Amino acid sequence: MTDIDFDLDGAENAHTPVEHPPEPIAVTGVVAVSGHVTTREEAADTASFQTIAFGATDQKVKIVGFDKRRTRLVLIVSGTGPLFIGSEAQCAAVNAGGPAAASGATLVTGTQVTLLTRAEVWATAAPAGTGTLTAIAERRDQI
Repeated sequence: MTDIDFDLDGAENAHTPVEHPPEPIAVTGVVAVSGHVTTREEAADTASFQTIAFGATDQKVKIVGFDKRRTRLVLIVSGTGPLFIGSEAQCAAVNAGGPAAASGATLVTGTQVTLLTRAEVWATAAPAGTGTLTAIAERRDQI
């Protein structure tokens, strides 16, 4: 609510209100939320599937690019493994003979990983290993 003053200097302004700008008022208190909210997971609108075989001399491969509509990425590893996933730089470090610690994550045979990320994901095989990586990327058409 705004205080109103009346300008009484002249007859033509006798009833003209003059408003003062609002001033901030400090407010303190506690906000609490209670009760339950029912949620349910909905199926993806579309999905893409790919299987990539890695040999001992294969270089890094981009599994998926950045996708702001991706809801889930499932990676399944088979073969003799291990396979490494991470950023392009992390996979390049493994390909250059760097230690396994240089990779983002090491996935052994039989591993299934679900990633809730929109970022690009790269993969590569161990220098002396082979393996197969199956990728299932789910996405929503609307965000």
